[in-house]
Parts: sequence; C-alpha cells; structure tokens
Amino acid sequence: GAAGQAITMTLSGTGSGGSTLTGILANGAGGTLALNVNTTGGGVTTLTNTNSTFSGGITLTQGILRGNAGAATSAAFGTGTLTLAGGELQLQRNSTASTNFGNATVVTGDTQITSIRNTSGTGVVNNLGSLSIGAQTLTIASDPLASGTAGIGFGATTLTGNATFNIVNGPTSTTRLNLGALSGSGDPIKHGHGRL
Repeated sequence: GAAGQAITMTLSGTGSGGSTLTGILANGAGGTLALNVNTTGGGVTTLTNTNSTFSGGITLTQGILRGNAGAATSAAFGTGTLTLAGGELQLQRNSTASTNFGNATVVTGDTQITSIRNTSGTGVVNNLGSLSIGAQTLTIASDPLASGTAGIGFGATTLTGNATFNIVNGPTSTTRLNLGALSGSGDPIKHGHGRL
C-alpha cells in the first residue's frame, strides 16, 4: 500500500479446525497492520508468537481468538488496541506466573475473556492494559483445567455506560476480575459467583 496506509488482514472462515499464526506479525513498509477476526463453527484462531510488533490493533467480532504467552510479558496481540465486539478472547499461559499482554481494550459488544492453560494446574490472573466499556456484558471465565484462582486483570477502567461483568467460576477454580482506577459516567454491575 501507499506510505502511511493502513493494511487490514481479515481472518475468517467456518468449521472447527481453526488456524494458527506462528510468525512475528509486523507493520509493513506501506503502513500499519491491523487484524480482523470473524470466524464461526467453533474454530480457534491462535497467535503463538509473543514478539509481534504490529500496531494497528485487533478487532474481534465473532469466534475465538487465543494469544499465547511464555513469559512475564507477551506481544502476541501486537502493541495496538484490542476491540472486542463479540466472540471470545483467550489468554493462555501454562504456568503459575501471570503474563501482562498490556493491550488497551475497548469493549463494543458482549464478549467473553477466558484465562486458560494447556494442561491441568494452578490458574493465573493474566493482565491486559486499560479497559473502556459501556452498556455491554463482559464475561470473565477460567477453563476447566485450572485450579485455585484464575482470571483477568485490567489497568485504568473507563465506564461509558452501566457495564455488566459476569464472572464465572470454573469447575475447580475461582475466577477473579481485577479492575484499575474507575472513571466515567457508568456504574459496574456484577453477576456470577466469581470475585470483582
């Protein structure tokens, strides 16, 4: 594309097979790279490289998007904003130590975020960056392989409407949602048996 032009890569499809991107995703010479994820049929789109540098952000509208982590920080989602308009975002680390993905997150539609493991073991609270959410429902869950406490943490949180946080415990774990300093015109509404 021309210099400064945004480059958008759309990941879409149907079926249960899913797709895995293993390489570093970076901005091109012509402009910034952005990802759109819109899949159906239960397939999982997995980003395994934790050193991606693309800055155009990710928009998730449908399907499951999974980011892997192997250390205290992960750039599996690049450095841009995560826009969650639907579907499920999964943060995966097979460790008892949490990972900071660090991405600012904007919720524009009902979405689920799940902290997951590869194998059975103690769950962790993985972290994203700031959060902006309006009158949507954000479900926070931990997968069946986790025990103890698992969940998701955010930094500074802006409520642009009355946001519903549905916190769902796993079969053998307690799910926790950590929010940073609250601001904005809305109020948080908690549902579920997990911890806020």
